[in-house]
Amino acid sequence: MKKKIFVITMMAALALAAAGCGSSQDNGKTSTSSQEPPPQVVAQKELTQEAAHALDMAGLNGSNSTGILHYQGPVAAGQQIKSVTFKLMEYSAKTQKWDCIREFPFEAGESGDIFVSFSSDGKRIQIKVTTSGDNSTEQRTSGIKAIPEMAEAVTETSEQLESVPLELNKDIALHMTVQAKADDDLKSPDLKAYPDTDAYKDYSYIRAVAANFSTEPIEQ
Repeated sequence: MKKKIFVITMMAALALAAAGCGSSQDNGKTSTSSQEPPPQVVAQKELTQEAAHALDMAGLNGSNSTGILHYQGPVAAGQQIKSVTFKLMEYSAKTQKWDCIREFPFEAGESGDIFVSFSSDGKRIQIKVTTSGDNSTEQRTSGIKAIPEMAEAVTETSEQLESVPLELNKDIALHMTVQAKADDDLKSPDLKAYPDTDAYKDYSYIRAVAANFSTEPIEQ
């Protein structure tokens, strides 16, 4: 029942948000008025106040979602995006390295929107990819292990990606939830430093979502 409520709530909020997206990014459509190719980027999509409120009311805020991200890849023939693989990663101060928990491959196009969210108990992940142009959508919900409980008291914070250049075949961190000892000065993680482990040595634990865009189609 919890799974069903999570999926329905997420779909309803995204429908409202998609209907109320701002126009600065032309709702994912590339302008033909300029001969210059659009910048290759992954960035938060501008939403109207009503659309942002719909996501917030659904509990899909910065602590448990990436927000709606718009991506724009290369437009040159032979370099266009055909797939994106989302990777659920974790970092532990004990191991001081990143481990991949699960991978989620999706079909993708030259540009589109992506959204990743977690259920309130952290045991489910919801991923949605919408391709610009034909507006085809793929959506998936999967069970995952929850963030482990620490023996000692910790403080926790989360961070969403704001904007970063899109590079093909490179893991791009979209969201992180980090924990540190309760008496430590907890700072927001630098997502752009991923996967450099030296940048995260002050954290006890991190759960991250990364995306890797590729010109190769997903294996059937």
